[in-house]
Amino acid sequence: MKLILIFSALFGASLCLETFVGHQVLRIKARNEEEVKQLQLLESLEHLELDFWTSPSSPALPVDLRIPANNVQAVKAFLESHGIEYSILIKDLQVVLDQEKQDMANSQQRERASSTFNYGTYHSLDDIYAELDHLAYEYSDIVSKFEIGRSYENRPLYVLKFSTGGTNRRAIWIDAGIHSREWVTQASAVWIAKKIASSYGQDPSITSLLNKMDIFLQSQTLMDTCSLTPRIACGARPAPGIKAACALELIQTGTGMQVLEVLAPVIIPVLSLTMDPGPTLRWKFNLLSTLLRITGTSRPSSPSTATLSS
Repeated sequence: MKLILIFSALFGASLCLETFVGHQVLRIKARNEEEVKQLQLLESLEHLELDFWTSPSSPALPVDLRIPANNVQAVKAFLESHGIEYSILIKDLQVVLDQEKQDMANSQQRERASSTFNYGTYHSLDDIYAELDHLAYEYSDIVSKFEIGRSYENRPLYVLKFSTGGTNRRAIWIDAGIHSREWVTQASAVWIAKKIASSYGQDPSITSLLNKMDIFLQSQTLMDTCSLTPRIACGARPAPGIKAACALELIQTGTGMQVLEVLAPVIIPVLSLTMDPGPTLRWKFNLLSTLLRITGTSRPSSPSTATLSS
């Protein structure tokens, strides 16, 4: 029985320590609908074990594709035979992952030394929860942390509550980390939590909101993917750190504000339904931007090249 348990533990660990030596990531640019259909055909060939980071859907959108080492040449031959343009985005994925692991280790050491939270890097579940504890302690007058349940693997599900007191108050719910590949949303959620807590009493919009409503924020919803440790992958899932460069660019350039501009006409009326009459549309938009943007910088003059995808 002990032997079976040991084997099971080793087998489980091996799944989470999968390596990607020789795996390549191609950026493919379909020029027309016919080429999109060919890429969709390629996506359906399960025996190739391809991992489409972005699904082929439109000639206007580039497709990022991870290919196992033993199928690289076959996929390239397929693309070339159909005249589909591609470029090598990552020549050897394991090299990038090894560098990413080292960068994360260095970042964690700097954070421990400076007691600051780096929003531009991947964090383990323990790191995220430690920062929530820090916020609840530092801003204990308006922030509290409580457990709302347990995950499938019995990990605690924590939520931050921002409140100035009172009962039967309306509330806003914010969550992140629902999808295993959207790792940057956890950092965004922690940034939002810090922004809300530190801005109360300073920012008129947030102060007005918290004086009337509560905010609940769950920074991590999905947490059972190898305990969210940076151990490369589970099955075919790439490590969350793989797209760190694109994610960091998204944070630095503020490209997310373009999404706000598109969604604001839809979101603002919905948000207004949760509030008492009186506040103007202008401060609602300012509040929306404050709560949802992931950077304090202005919109870039030219579009970002970041291509984060779920």
